[in-house]
Amino acid sequence: MLWEQAEQLGGQAAAFPVAGTYLEHFYHHLFMSDHAIVDLMNELGIGDHLIWLDSNTGFFANNRIYPLTSAGDLLKLGFIRPIDRVRIGLVTLYLQRITKASGKWRKFERVTAWEWLRKAVGPTSRAPAYLRRNSSVTFAAVSTC
Repeated sequence: MLWEQAEQLGGQAAAFPVAGTYLEHFYHHLFMSDHAIVDLMNELGIGDHLIWLDSNTGFFANNRIYPLTSAGDLLKLGFIRPIDRVRIGLVTLYLQRITKASGKWRKFERVTAWEWLRKAVGPTSRAPAYLRRNSSVTFAAVSTC
């Protein structure tokens, strides 16, 4: 027996068609700051199989992929209100500064990502309608290597 919440099988690895190709519903990646998984890979003897690739990240909305690799790209996302673009940028900057050594990550153990982001970035009621829909076909994060 197989349990799947979505209408199709595949979980986060499932894909949907876009412009003659397919995109995963959720992209899979590893950041250079993900020391725990890198350490585990080394401990298992497979660390030498890890290859770091430069990548470009984008945001798919309105049948278009918007570049989203830099702060400048964020500021150009015209479908998000300017004040919200600044807020998202500040939240991103804050989150990049949290390190294991600082201990600041501990406060995130008691709250879900959804709860924290709604407080930090604002309620979804301010987001454009297509960003509030519960449909990954409408929007998706895209990463290419």
